[in-house]
Amino acid sequence: MVFNESVRYFTRRGSRVHCTSLEASKAFDKVLHYSLFYKMLSRGMSSKFVRLMFYWYSNLHCAVMWKSVLGKSFIIQCGVREGGVLSPYLFSLYIDDVVKDLRKSGYGIYVGNILSGCILYAEDIILLSCS
Repeated sequence: MVFNESVRYFTRRGSRVHCTSLEASKAFDKVLHYSLFYKMLSRGMSSKFVRLMFYWYSNLHCAVMWKSVLGKSFIIQCGVREGGVLSPYLFSLYIDDVVKDLRKSGYGIYVGNILSGCILYAEDIILLSCS
């Protein structure tokens, strides 16, 4: 909806809109846990919630099964769970500084004073610009 309405807003006024779509498919795997927890605390999230997340993420283990043989378990040191209910929100929080920097730069498209030139959904990112 944001994409369609933003493009419609500019094309009705005779402007072109350029679009690029980024699918950061492995981005969820790259989230650094300690940086995520720091960002959560710095944005005023409950310390109890952050401690719970810290506990969950510091106790994640994984093992690979191949031909019905389970390999040795190992600790997962970074990343948020692909398909997890909270993962899109955690990833958005993690990369929020990039969006803030984009907003400060003045690039992208604005409808009024609202940046609509950077649309995020999970690890999919759409960038819009008039030039």
